[in-house]
Amino acid sequence: MHSKRGFLFLAICMGIAAHAGGIFWLQHSSVSFAQKLYENAVSFRNDTSEVWERHQRTELLAEIFNQIPEKEREVKAELHELKTEYSPNFELTLPIITPFPLREAEFAFENRLFISVAGEEHENFQVTTSLVAPLTSPLGAPPLADFCFEDELFSDFDTLTGAQHFDIQVDYAPKRSRPGYVFRVTLLPHADVQFKRIRQNFYFLIDRSNSIPRTRYFFNKRAVAHSLDFLKKGDRFNILVFDDHVVRFREKVCEWTPESVTEAREFLEKQGHGGYFAVTELYASLGKIIPQDVAENEINSAILLSDGDTYLSQEKQRLTIGRWTAQNKGKVALYALASGTGNNLHLLELLSSFNKGAFFYAQDHQGVGDRLAFLMRTIQHPIGKQMVATAVCEDKSMTVFLQPKQARMPDLYQNRPFVIYGSTNKLSDFVLFLQGRYYDHRFDIKKRVSFKNAQLDAYTIERGWTQLVVQEFYEHYLADGNIAHLEAAKQLLMPLNLPMPLID
Repeated sequence: MHSKRGFLFLAICMGIAAHAGGIFWLQHSSVSFAQKLYENAVSFRNDTSEVWERHQRTELLAEIFNQIPEKEREVKAELHELKTEYSPNFELTLPIITPFPLREAEFAFENRLFISVAGEEHENFQVTTSLVAPLTSPLGAPPLADFCFEDELFSDFDTLTGAQHFDIQVDYAPKRSRPGYVFRVTLLPHADVQFKRIRQNFYFLIDRSNSIPRTRYFFNKRAVAHSLDFLKKGDRFNILVFDDHVVRFREKVCEWTPESVTEAREFLEKQGHGGYFAVTELYASLGKIIPQDVAENEINSAILLSDGDTYLSQEKQRLTIGRWTAQNKGKVALYALASGTGNNLHLLELLSSFNKGAFFYAQDHQGVGDRLAFLMRTIQHPIGKQMVATAVCEDKSMTVFLQPKQARMPDLYQNRPFVIYGSTNKLSDFVLFLQGRYYDHRFDIKKRVSFKNAQLDAYTIERGWTQLVVQEFYEHYLADGNIAHLEAAKQLLMPLNLPMPLID
């Protein structure tokens, strides 16, 4: 009996020793070494592939954004002022408050995508035109008053101007997969005319968190320092440098003077990089870095130099971006600049386009200065704000939709082409009324849009139109969080190989 127990104990011990020896041999043998090399190679390949794919996406987005047409215009010495033009002598056919049924379902597919909500498809609904009510008075009302000036900055200038000082350029293209056409109307101020300008407040926002390389931060600071030369007498500005907290040059905007510019550049020199532990959540901090208490009768422009880096989930991005955009209400036009790689380009583009601005990209950090200088030259001379575009069709069977909508309509500048996109079911002439404000005064510009000598542009126009149309879906998504709006936007973006913000 004792011998059997001893034999059993010995067998157990030998089994344990053999198992341990086998494990030891596997860990130190060439087979184990090869397995580890293989696993490391696979992991490295996956990491490299992810970086490469992210780089490819960044390059693709950068190429798309850099194709946005921009054109500088020469400024001459003669000073003019926008005035009331010819108000319509008939009732507008498409007032904003009157919805109308779009009977041609295949036309304007963008405006009646089937949106599934709670399992139901809402197919039968009326489409409200994106055109907005004009600023002109009804028939029989007195014409709008011309501008008058009591400010010393403008007391020596009294020349008036109107639509005759603007050229118009029309491009169009047939829709690729649906009936109808898309078009682009570009309003170009004459190069030999200088209009009276609106005072402007600039807010320069510089990100110095740990996601921004030190070299990039240096070039961003230098670009802002040089851009101060583009401000004019009467303008005001402020500089805000931020990571996990905000450092301001002044508590409030200060007057632009040679002395204040010198002090601002000294302030920038003293602002070092935030360092490795300097983190920020840009979109959660929008309310802190972009002011809300701004003068409504002036132009307010915020210029953000950041990579758009965020750790927020998609739902929190929706809440923060939607909340700030709703609070802003177009009072501050936001321009975003990014350079190099590692940027959240699509979110920066979405944020700026939703707030009457634009996105600019430089392939290398040194190019930020040139891109910012170009931006400053184009927006340094604002001549109109609160812009409204209205199309009046003489052909009753013609339907026109215009973009962008009024809340995202950019301001009017002396040196920046003013671009309106549209969709129509036929290429008939119509009248475009472009209306806006200069301080407390209204003006309107009347231009006839004709497709007789229009240029055919089959590539860029539908892409530009589509990017504006899908903003409607993003606006609804930011408001209610319904993912169906993103799916509707995806249906329009994918065929044109366009970037899809907030869509995984």
